[in-house]
Amino acid sequence: MASPHFAVWQAFVDTKPWVEGHEPVVDFYFGEHEAVKTEAVPAFCLNVDVCVKPENRAEFVPTISNNKAGADNAEPLCLQYVWGESTTSPDSFHFHEEYTGADGGKEGFDFHTKAPHFLAWEKFAATSPFTKEPAVYFFRTI
Repeated sequence: MASPHFAVWQAFVDTKPWVEGHEPVVDFYFGEHEAVKTEAVPAFCLNVDVCVKPENRAEFVPTISNNKAGADNAEPLCLQYVWGESTTSPDSFHFHEEYTGADGGKEGFDFHTKAPHFLAWEKFAATSPFTKEPAVYFFRTI
């Protein structure tokens, strides 16, 4: 990580400002989408980390690909839905989602959770396909 903005981040991290057990994890993943730079807007966001059992990978990938396609194509309040696999830990996946609408974007997220493609994801997630509980982090842009 040689970029100047990452050097500032690293200097901050080196001060060890985190509560023990809540240190951030920096990982990289390959996404299957074009990178597009946009201005930040008020949004309801979430990051999700999942570790899929290797035997469930063949079902996971099309299920999450369908969820992304549905969010991109059928949800006008979805600003961004990206996901990819860790470059250092096979079968570990990271998602980032952003929604707009009323209540600081929560309207868009609530719409997403009622969509058919999300319900298919929920059906998959109910089959215990993970090696550990997914980590879900909600936040709003500031």
